[in-house]
Amino acid sequence: MLDKIKIWCQKNFVRIIEQKNIQYGTQLKLEKQNEKISVGVYNTGKFLVQGKDSQLKQELQSFLGLSPGKSAASKTEKTQQSIEHNHEVWIGVDESGKGDFFGPLVVSAVVVHKKLEEQLKSLGVVDSKKLSDQRIMEMAPQLMGKLKHHSEALMPIEYNQRYSKVQNLNILLGNLHVDCIEQLFDDRVDMYLSDQFSNDKSLLENIVKKRGLDEKKLMQAPKAEQDLAVACASIIARYHFIELLNDLSSKFGMVFPKGAGDLVNQTALDFRDQFGIEKVKEVAKVHFKTFERLL
Repeated sequence: MLDKIKIWCQKNFVRIIEQKNIQYGTQLKLEKQNEKISVGVYNTGKFLVQGKDSQLKQELQSFLGLSPGKSAASKTEKTQQSIEHNHEVWIGVDESGKGDFFGPLVVSAVVVHKKLEEQLKSLGVVDSKKLSDQRIMEMAPQLMGKLKHHSEALMPIEYNQRYSKVQNLNILLGNLHVDCIEQLFDDRVDMYLSDQFSNDKSLLENIVKKRGLDEKKLMQAPKAEQDLAVACASIIARYHFIELLNDLSSKFGMVFPKGAGDLVNQTALDFRDQFGIEKVKEVAKVHFKTFERLL
């Protein structure tokens, strides 16, 4: 397939500006009239097209037998076409709570079959960061009713205990990602796609190998939430994060804001003054600088 793509490039006046070896395959970076995309060609016969929607991307998708993006596509559709592949069944994994001082860390995974793509798009599935909390709370139960899924959550007490042992958030994330993949994986799954949360791709690869999963099926990509399965996982993860954060708010009779910043800092001070510094460890991630300000 690599040679066929090169021949296609020659015939269509597409310049190959870079060719490099990647794990289990080769990546080509292509350019035509200031439009740039990349295509990964894997030893398994699979390929992955990445880049902004453009005429060049549509033409290559068509050549590879992928569904080409339409120029009149909606914003939602364009977002979901940013990562293209020809897998029939794949797992998407994503997290929520990594950047939130209060509340848990949640990782969710879903299995998506290609035949469900249009149905999921019609629901308006996009990266959870682009959706309101209300929309997430409405959409996630629909997705969980349609898709095989699994979630893992570390509430602050357990999160802080685990973090103190490894001192590396990416190790925590990697293990939770693979925990979810293990619960969903079977022989029909062609790929497990994760957002590249660490600059060191080998971190997640090593955990996958250690657990006895097929590392050839692992794909890590920046902004993987643009993939439909990862977007579904991001919505479900955020749903569980919101629910668990609300549970903490109910338990302590205090509204815990999301994220970080001035409101979070003030709420942390108010909580410490009311309940004491040790109780903060039950509601927040103590390796954040926000916690240091409370000492």
